[in-house]
Amino acid sequence: MFNKSIFGTALTCEAADRLFSNITDYDAPDQSFLATLRALLRKRLPTDKTVHLCCKKLYLSANEIEAMTTLQCMGRFIPNEVQYQQVADYNIFIVHTTNPDAGEKMLEIMRTNAGINRRNMTTYTLREDLRVFYARTLNALFYTDDTEQNTVIFTDKLELKHFHILQMMIPKYLPLLFTDTLTDWEVALLKSTGNKSAVEYESLIGIFAKDLDIRAETIRIKLAGFETAFERSRVGELKNEIKRYQDDYDAHLAVMRDVAQKIQNCQYTLAGLECAINESSGDSDLVEYFMCNKNLSIIRVLGTMMEFVAHGYADVYDVDAFEKYVENHNGYMYNGLNSAVTKSQMEKLYRAI
Repeated sequence: MFNKSIFGTALTCEAADRLFSNITDYDAPDQSFLATLRALLRKRLPTDKTVHLCCKKLYLSANEIEAMTTLQCMGRFIPNEVQYQQVADYNIFIVHTTNPDAGEKMLEIMRTNAGINRRNMTTYTLREDLRVFYARTLNALFYTDDTEQNTVIFTDKLELKHFHILQMMIPKYLPLLFTDTLTDWEVALLKSTGNKSAVEYESLIGIFAKDLDIRAETIRIKLAGFETAFERSRVGELKNEIKRYQDDYDAHLAVMRDVAQKIQNCQYTLAGLECAINESSGDSDLVEYFMCNKNLSIIRVLGTMMEFVAHGYADVYDVDAFEKYVENHNGYMYNGLNSAVTKSQMEKLYRAI
């Protein structure tokens, strides 16, 4: 069981991710499991089917587990995808704790409460054959559902060497995809996951990658869109230019609409005034008013301004009112009298009026 982290293999590069977009993983310690799955399933998995590996860490202590009810424990231990809806057509789940003491408690609770004739994971069978096979290397429980498309592995810890050796039994986790006999190369690859060195494993992964046209896919990725790079760049420039022109057009259009509205309002007002002028005939109400009121005398008319005098008699003499009128230098009474006239004379004049 080697402890070397495996990353960047020919089966997990960007080109391989495109070729094997239906074989994925999540939160795995390294990319070895993903590479092994792709090597083994490259000809076995139908193109319209998917395989997914999911690793789930449990950050629980033994005391925390003991403080929870069985129902709470099962809710934390069993992945939501197992209880509700699978991620892919075929799934492998590896659930492990970060605390070995907690791992022991987890396995004890799972063995008692999960599997056929238990309250949880009732469609899953506990695989004693796999548990016994791995008994010397790790403490784990294996459950496979009745469709033989999903396997859940519960282990008290997941060091790199454990993660690697768990790959040795991949055909047992997904039995529906391994109905035919394994080739010598495939058997060698699975056995290499238990070696103390990663040399053989990496060499075999390279051999499997040669069967695939990784180079062609790499070329496609690197040169994707290169021949149309100028056109796509020009497209972006033209889109920005069109947007600027459209903004200018909208601004000018808004101004034109405002001017048109003002012109229309003026035309409406003009039409009303012309209509009023054209419809007027005979003497107006103002003319009739002045003709009927003998006490009004028109002095002059200038445009919209008219000056006239109102004649009448003061029946009651009000001294205060007189004082106010006399002191108003802007009034008609003050301006109409000669400045040489004394106040007493003006008072006599007022009484005479």
